[in-house]
Amino acid sequence: MKKIMTAIVTVFALAISALAADGVTTLPSQLPMLRDPAALRQYALASVVRGARYVTAESLDWSDPARKTDTQATGVGAEQVIDKLLATEQTYRLLDPKDLVRGFIYLYDANDHLVFYGYAEYKPGVSKELPKYSVWLQSVTLLEGVTGAELLVVDKDEVTIQRTPMVLENGRIVVGLNIAGAPNGKLVVHSGNTAVFYDLWKPEGQGAPSVTEKGGGYEISGHYIFKDTSVVKIIELWQRPTVLVEVTQETTVSVDVAGVIQTGTNTTIERPTEVIVSDVTGKQLGVVQTNGGIIQLKLGPGKYRLLYTWKLFGQPENIYVPTNGGRG
Repeated sequence: MKKIMTAIVTVFALAISALAADGVTTLPSQLPMLRDPAALRQYALASVVRGARYVTAESLDWSDPARKTDTQATGVGAEQVIDKLLATEQTYRLLDPKDLVRGFIYLYDANDHLVFYGYAEYKPGVSKELPKYSVWLQSVTLLEGVTGAELLVVDKDEVTIQRTPMVLENGRIVVGLNIAGAPNGKLVVHSGNTAVFYDLWKPEGQGAPSVTEKGGGYEISGHYIFKDTSVVKIIELWQRPTVLVEVTQETTVSVDVAGVIQTGTNTTIERPTEVIVSDVTGKQLGVVQTNGGIIQLKLGPGKYRLLYTWKLFGQPENIYVPTNGGRG
């Protein structure tokens, strides 16, 4: 029998980093966004504040005075920015009505770092189908005032076997999904004379047709969006999911999420142990224990991000090391 419990989200603050009076960043005790790829994706989604979209084609008529193939938008979170980009009309003329149109989406954070990249191919002169963009996380930037950072890869005895400098961008560390939650990785961060390391597995022929576009769809890998629903139900096969729930009135939402674990010929289902609830900016609002079952969340009007804690499902993978162990 499925377990059902009711929980009311409690608000509390989560500090990420602070800038000391001497200009040196006080490094945080935890980097929760690095605990696994889903947590990093959650952080990335909330960090987006602006985006751009443009389309192109081999037969695009660049002399068309009505041409509008570039769109800019701002917003709170990746989903809102993409919605605005797709809701803006784009108009262009194809000299070949059967030509393939390529669409691109770029999403940036407040520091103008490219966080997500999206792409779509479609033939508007042949089919009336709207484009559907595939959107992929590129990387995020973390902390401020960082003077250096390194990635250490360790063996089973936690002895370092590979050491790689991390890319910095205006004093912020550039991090990709490939290291988030890695059970054999440590991140070392320097700020002035201070150095802190974090275990990545525990971080805390006809007339040329004119086309007018408005709308379309998108899909962010591993991410689910629910609007005005009382049920969030997901069965994931590969990766730990992230969720955005939007409600326009007070709603009790049933959260039923499971991951499929395959070990040899055995298939089992795992449910998360807890749900971490944040607002659309990523500010943590509360943590709800699931006791391995379905939970009921009482949510007021607004947008909420849900991140899940798992025991086994979607375990992050080791950082790849060449066969020589990474030694010169």
